[in-house]
Amino acid sequence: MPRSLLERFLTAKHAAGCTPNTLYWYRMCLTSYLEWTEGCGLVAQYKEPDTIEMYLAPLRLRKLATPTVSGPFTALAAWFNWLSMRRLV
Repeated sequence: MPRSLLERFLTAKHAAGCTPNTLYWYRMCLTSYLEWTEGCGLVAQYKEPDTIEMYLAPLRLRKLATPTVSGPFTALAAWFNWLSMRRLV
């Protein structure tokens, strides 16, 4: 189900006028998150704050560049805001 919601989100962003590069970036960031949840057996908990924090925390600990860390956070925030507005979470 999360992947079908991701596709709906990308369609909405396309309709809103996002550029192909932005759509690619959203897809890359959010697919990475969903693959991580699948690998950890957390697909059913993909929308739980604890799951999202477990995904983001290691990025901070690795002392990656700020855009590398803020990118996934920004993409997840946009997706979950969109899901929330549609009462899908």
